Parts: sequence; C-alpha cells; structure tokens
Amino acid sequence: MIGSSPSTILCPKSTPSPRNGSWPARLCSVGYIASALSFAVFVQVTLYGRAALNEAGIRAVLVPLGLILVSLLWLAIAVKAIKGMPPALLALSFLPFLGTLPITLGVLASEQFAWEYWIDRSLKIELLLGLPTLVLLLQAGLWLAARRELTWRRTWPPLAILGVAFGLRWGGMGWGLPFAFQPEESSIYVRWAMEVALHDQWNPQYFQNPSLLIYLFGVQFMGLFAVARVLQMGQDPGDLYMMFRGEQDLFYGLARLDSVLFGVATVFVVYLLARRLWGERAGLIAAALLAVNFLHVRNSQYAVNDVPSTFFLLLSFYYAVRVSEKGSLRHYLLAGLMAGLAASTKYNAGMVVVSIAAAHWLLHGNLRRMLQPRSLSRLLLSAIASIIGFVAGTPFSVLDFPGFNGGFLSQLDLGGTAWSGQASDPTAVQFLAGVVHGSGAVAAAMALVGAVVLLGRNRGQGILMLSFPICYFGFMSAMDLFFVRWVVPVMPFVALWAAYAFIRLVELVPSRAGGVVAVILAALMLLQPALYSARLDWLYTQQDTRWEANIWAERNIPHGSKVAVEAFSLLDLESLTFRATLQQREIELFWRATMHDLEFYRSGGFQYLAVSSYNYGRAFERPDKYQDRIDFYQQLDRELELVAQFAPRTDGETPPFALDDLDTPFWHLFDYDRPGPTVKVYRLDG
Repeated sequence: MIGSSPSTILCPKSTPSPRNGSWPARLCSVGYIASALSFAVFVQVTLYGRAALNEAGIRAVLVPLGLILVSLLWLAIAVKAIKGMPPALLALSFLPFLGTLPITLGVLASEQFAWEYWIDRSLKIELLLGLPTLVLLLQAGLWLAARRELTWRRTWPPLAILGVAFGLRWGGMGWGLPFAFQPEESSIYVRWAMEVALHDQWNPQYFQNPSLLIYLFGVQFMGLFAVARVLQMGQDPGDLYMMFRGEQDLFYGLARLDSVLFGVATVFVVYLLARRLWGERAGLIAAALLAVNFLHVRNSQYAVNDVPSTFFLLLSFYYAVRVSEKGSLRHYLLAGLMAGLAASTKYNAGMVVVSIAAAHWLLHGNLRRMLQPRSLSRLLLSAIASIIGFVAGTPFSVLDFPGFNGGFLSQLDLGGTAWSGQASDPTAVQFLAGVVHGSGAVAAAMALVGAVVLLGRNRGQGILMLSFPICYFGFMSAMDLFFVRWVVPVMPFVALWAAYAFIRLVELVPSRAGGVVAVILAALMLLQPALYSARLDWLYTQQDTRWEANIWAERNIPHGSKVAVEAFSLLDLESLTFRATLQQREIELFWRATMHDLEFYRSGGFQYLAVSSYNYGRAFERPDKYQDRIDFYQQLDRELELVAQFAPRTDGETPPFALDDLDTPFWHLFDYDRPGPTVKVYRLDG
C-alpha cells in the first residue's frame, strides 16, 4: 500500500473505473454538483451578504451560474489532464468546497462578529479569500500527485510543509483591515493600481519602485470592477471608487493574497532547488526552514514587493543552477527572464544576474572557454532576456525614460540618509541581526556552517550559492538607510545553507543514532522561527490599538469637535485618505504633532489632540538629537488632560521603540500583547 499511487489507494487498478450508470459514478456526480452549488452559494453570500435571492434580482443568479460554469471548466481541464483518474479521487478533491459553506455562513450571519462592521473584516477576508485559495491548492496538489503517480509517502511531506507555509502566512492576511496601517501598501501599490484599474493609467508616473507588482494588482482590481459593472454596482470611475472605499478590505485582501501565494511558491522553489542539489531530505529541511521563517512569514502578509521579488530572483537562481549543470539555452533564457522580472518587481533583486554569470563560469571552468563565441552568445542572450523581462514588467522605463530615470535615481538617493528612529548600529550589523532574528539563531548558525563546509567540499557550487547573497549584502551594507524587510531576499539562501549543513552533520552520526539526531537538530532549527511566526499570527487576532482608539473617538468625541490627529494615532495618515471615519468631526492631520507648539493647537480651536508612540518613541530614543520634541510631549502630560490611552501591553506600558516595529512587531515581538502603538488622546479645552 505504501508504494501505491494515490489513484491506486482510492480506487485500485484491478477494479474497473465506475461507469456512468454505476452507484460510485452517481455518488461522485452528486458530490461534484453539491460542491459546485456550495461554491455558488459561497459567492452569493460573499457578494450580497444576508440579502435574499429575490432582493438581489437577476444578479444573484448570473454570478453564481457563471461560477458554476467556471468550476465545470476547471473539472473538464482536470479530466483531460489526468486521464483515467478515478471519479472517487476527483470527487474527493472538491469536498473542501463543502467545508467552506458552514464557515462562511457562520461568520457572515453572526451578529457576534458584526457588532462593529469593520472590526471583523480581517477575519472575513481570511475566510472569504483564503479558504477558496486553499481549496484550489489542495485540488492542484491532489491532481499533481495523481498525474505523476506519486506515492503518499513521497507526496505528503512537501504538501504538509507547503500547508504550514500557507497557514502561517494566511493567518495574518487580514491584519488591520480595512485600515491600511502598512503605509507602502496604500501610498504606493494599491494607490497606483487603482489608477490602472479606474483610469487606464498604465504610466504610473512613479518609478521609485518598478511597476510589475502595481500592474499585477491593477489587473486584478480591473477584474473586480468589471464584475461590479456587470452587476450594475457602478459604472463610472467615481462610483467604482466609492465601491472600493466601501469594500476596501476586499481589495487589500486580494493584493495581500498575492504576497501569500508568492511566499508559498518561494518555499516550493527552495524545496525543488535543495532537492536537486543535495537530495530529498535537504529539500524538505530547506523548505521547512523557509516555511516558518519569521521574517519571510511576516513580510508575506503585506501587499508590497519584497516577497514577490524574492520569488522571481530565486526562480532565476534555480535556472542558473540548471545552467551550471548542462548549459542549456532554455535555462539561460529562463534564468535571464526571471532575473528581469525580479528587477521589475524590486530593482535590487536584479542583482541575481551575478549568479547567472557565476553559473556560466562554473559550467566552462576557465576564461578561454567562457569567451568562446558559442558560449558567450548564450550569456548575451540571457542578458537580453533579462532586459526583456524588466521592460515587460516596467514598460515605461523605456516609454517614459526621463520620468523613470528621475524616479530611479531618487530611490538611490534615499539610501544615503538614515531615518529618524533607525538604530545607530552600522547597516551591515543590522542586516546580520535581521538574518539571525528572522531565521532563528540555530538556523543562522547552521547556515554559516553550511556555507563554509560547502565552499570546502565543492568550491564551485559554494561560489554559486554565495554569489547573489554576498553581492546583495555588500550593496545594502553601503547604504545608511536600513529596513529589516530588505533582508528577505537572502532568507531562502540561509535556508539552503542550513539544510546543507544539516545533511552533512547527520552523515557524520552513526546510522543507529542518525534518525534521533536528525529529529533533534531539525527541531532546534525550526523551534524559534516557528514560535515567533505563531506568536505574530496570534497577535493578529488581538484588536489593534488604533482600532480601539478610533472606536472610542467615534463614541466619546462629540460631533462638531475639532481634532488634531498625529500620524499612527487615531488612524494612520494614509488610511484616512481611503476610508472616511469620524465624519462628523473636523479632523486635521499632522505627520508629527511637534510640527507646531502647544499654543498653535489651543489658538486654532482644537478640542482634542491625539499622539502616537510611533512618533514620540523616536524622540525618546534619541534625546541627544530630539530634545525639543521630548519637551513638547512632556508638556502635553503636564498641562493637558489625558482623556484616553490605548497601549499594546496589558500592563499599560509602551514597548521599546524600533523603526521596523511600525508595521507589525519584529524586534520586540514578545513585548506586545496586541499590535499597534500607544495612542494618547488629550483634551485641549478642558
């Protein structure tokens, strides 16, 4: 039984496939129809909430009907791709659809979850977007296993690892929604994607980051707006924009889902790469390490470019490894194309081209053979493919070169200035600290051992494995500005080196004790990052301090009041541009409350002032530089009435400040009992 394929297990080959008239075939047909109908109801509830069918009219019939047809097409593709697949297995692959129905109905129909409309949206987004995605991934895994005739023994370990990777990233997909507390999501990617979707503005006129991810989000948003037009929910851009504001969490959730899937796909590529280089065990360990990697999990939950660009650069590296093995023209072209797409997602990810050059050197062994016309032509074609990939993803780098050049150079200039609140350690030290904290101390130590051992045992492969990370580390270390998310591209390589060290160390242990040592060593490497990732996902289940502060303000600040709001307090500065709240109050935004003195707020007629530890924490961390700001915040405590305070710790204290904790906690993860800053609301006219 262990050596049997999934098809054999579920429907032995000795047993003829059920005919159309047999009871198994009828049962499978009924199961599939029920699954398709449950999916239709799932979408019905998603689109129309608790609206009855007769209230929604013809729209309530057309969309579910269209989705049933899509699911039938999906089934037809499976039948064609997997000939002879037993109906029992095919029906089984649709059963998760049935499981989504009671969960969806329970969440959307429960008043317990909806006592404040926008409070439960993060949970809804994880269920409404995450569950259908999980269903499709399960189906794809089952179908792939059947087509390849893989045994369950070979199939379940990588699928289980991918399931853990998806679960950890999915767990935080709805963080903060419908408010955009991660500023790059709202100010860059979703903002410019909206220009594409609403106004066909394909030239983003913004080039501090490349355009591929903006286009990806934009095309998906266009699809949502197309459905809205068909359903007569809006026609002109103004109506559609109001739809976006009303269902902002759906758009952000969809964009974040892309990052989740890119993150899981990166885990799969790491598995394929390590398995190709060092065997199945190395593939599983490397994939498991990246699946639970704290930094990679955390950044897979943001709709920004760090994780998607890492996927493309790692795929380019995978094909570079293939180049080093056989030198196939196809692999040269694919390595170059993926490198171009990586650069078109995030500029510095394009440095993976050094790995293509290293693979070219490793293939030929000496300079003379490398420069032979036939060999050199393949490297040049790879370079051309990388240019094509970049231009395909960022076409206005050519069509609007002056704008592109200005944006690109301004991005380079940003790296020359450290931000207020940034740690004073050298960038290289912060980078290495991010590696250790994100991957776990044991895994990081194993990665160092693995890199050294690999260089000693296989110098060429070691140089290839180090080519991109060393170049990337050197480039980033030369910058004064640093964010820990910039460490994400090296995390797959840390997992690979640690996996190599793992298999080499286990080989040194006598065979009788090898299994025990392998389990203990794997547990030690996985424990810290898994614990950190789980802790972060748990924090996402707690109410953000800015949510609570906003609820309090809605209930306690009288209508007509004039309120001064510092960024990251009642609401993030970017969030207010997308979602109207506190509508009956006169809100005025300030990036920092210290932009003006206290008399300005008093004389300006403000009744309330809200401040955030994400701002005043920077000042108190650097009293030598920001004493004037410290004096202002201390003056607030002395002279004004503190009417409300919302802290991320149950004891009311504020965690230590770190610039990278402004999105979600990273450096001081266990100092938080819930996400968000300490928010203080003062009364000015009391």
